[in-house]
Amino acid sequence: MGRPAQGDGTSRRGYGPPVFDECGMDCAYCGKKMDSPYKVWLDISTDHVIPRSVVWAARCSEWVEDLSNLVTCCRACREFLDGYRVEVPAPNSASEFFDLRDKVFSEKRDHVLKRHEQERQWYERWVRPRLAAGDDSIPRVC
Repeated sequence: MGRPAQGDGTSRRGYGPPVFDECGMDCAYCGKKMDSPYKVWLDISTDHVIPRSVVWAARCSEWVEDLSNLVTCCRACREFLDGYRVEVPAPNSASEFFDLRDKVFSEKRDHVLKRHEQERQWYERWVRPRLAAGDDSIPRVC
């Protein structure tokens, strides 16, 4: 328990390493492995399961910053969660907070997996045919 040290303020080298030690290097939402190679490592991030906004003014703000409320997350899942809102009253006890955290984690995971499927369908309909046809309208970076 406790807030992870902030280090250099980044999720990869600052506050993230204690989260990665606790949760591992796989995205808690989609399971993406992010420990290797280097370009995949650049996708690693963290997520507050219960967002800061839920308890910003409540007396349980220390729980939100606690290591137990942070999970390893890939950048795609973070992007998919950008519009996700948690509309719940702030919990009054640590027990209520952790029950809420577990519930919200499950809801966020379901949300992310649906968004991944939507993105996969778009990719299959739009990107794959162009790549297969050698479409030069898709810029390629070497």
